[in-house]
Amino acid sequence: MKSAPWVSGQNKESIITARIKAKDESFYWLESPLGLLKARKAFACLIEPRVTDQVLAVLAPSGQAYVLTILEREGEDRSSSLVFEDNVALSLQKGELKITTPRLNLLSGFSSLFSNALEVKADRGRAVILDLDFWSRSLKARFESVSLLTRNLFSTAERVFQKMKNCYREVEDLDQTRAGRLACLIRDTLLLKGRRSTLLAEKKVKIDAEKIHLG
Repeated sequence: MKSAPWVSGQNKESIITARIKAKDESFYWLESPLGLLKARKAFACLIEPRVTDQVLAVLAPSGQAYVLTILEREGEDRSSSLVFEDNVALSLQKGELKITTPRLNLLSGFSSLFSNALEVKADRGRAVILDLDFWSRSLKARFESVSLLTRNLFSTAERVFQKMKNCYREVEDLDQTRAGRLACLIRDTLLLKGRRSTLLAEKKVKIDAEKIHLG
């Protein structure tokens, strides 16, 4: 394909409507009243043009044609793509930025979010993260029910305080506790039952009660 020759005697830009016939790398071939033009996408044209799009183009005195904007898009697929060749910064001096869409997909090699306050609300949520590093100065969480499934769980804390109404634990094999001191304060009944029981003390064992039954 060859672009149409420049019309002699024209010293001003010509704004025309054209239809994109083909795309060659970063150039577009336009079918226009001036013939077949080889055009580039204007820097301010954010939506990526497609073949068969009806566009508004400008023909500069230098002979270079630019696609300014898309006027009409044919076919069932009328989705749009914003394509930027370099870094992009979006700033709002006042007001708020609101995005309304049935579905939002964010694809990025690396994403960073900085905010003084963050609020997320959703009816349902799902997160798949292969490696997660979470740091917080304080955390407050409220759940009606929690289900946790893991192969290994390691927890390190200076102090742990737990308060619950009922606690049920089931250990299939070994339950081991290592402590410098262990205190169990039972308000009502203490029941220890096992097929075999062993109590070892290096110095002394003290049992104090109103009645003691052995055997």
